[in-house]
Amino acid sequence: MMGTTHQHVGLSAAVAVSAVAHLPLTAAAIVCVSSLRWSRTPDSSEKRFRVAHRTVTHWLSTCLVMAVLPVAVVVLTAAIVGTVVQYGWAPALFDDAVARIPEVMRQVSATSHGHEWHGTLSEFVTGAALIVGFFVAMGRVCAMVAHTLADACTPCGSPLWGLPGLPRTQRPVHLLPHWLRVKTDSVDDTAVGWLALGATALVVWLSLRGLTLPGHEEVASR
Repeated sequence: MMGTTHQHVGLSAAVAVSAVAHLPLTAAAIVCVSSLRWSRTPDSSEKRFRVAHRTVTHWLSTCLVMAVLPVAVVVLTAAIVGTVVQYGWAPALFDDAVARIPEVMRQVSATSHGHEWHGTLSEFVTGAALIVGFFVAMGRVCAMVAHTLADACTPCGSPLWGLPGLPRTQRPVHLLPHWLRVKTDSVDDTAVGWLALGATALVVWLSLRGLTLPGHEEVASR
């Protein structure tokens, strides 16, 4: 599909996941912006790594790795550097600081809801980086998985279940019957993008009106 369609589909997936997970507005915004930014990554990575079109970069396994690994490396490196700056490289103190990370993340989350922060600046930055990184990674997963699933709705299909060293798993997969498959750069392709954008607008409108998805009334009332 076209790049614009992938952006619309990726944004729609991010909004849907945010609504189902009942994410706070700030977290949902991070997920959506991240998804919109990296929705073309499976295609752009083909040029970067010089691989054939719709092969390794479109495997679901590769999409998950490309989505999570770079964010994890950057965020964990920042967290470790912040911890070392705060406590030094003394093994006992460093291990204690790492053990405190889950509690720090809970405190940072509580701070965003108006609670007073009682930790150090380094701990706050570490906790905030981990939380933001989690939602950025969530948006990247939405974007890349939605991208390859959308390509599986085209006549050429997409090798969703591809694994290295197993050629049989690398065959194109089609999610739609032949007569429903969407040709790239066609009127149908454009229509799919606008339908996805319309679905996104509908979910946002329902959220702004305070409505909930069926089956989530109890969660929303807590």
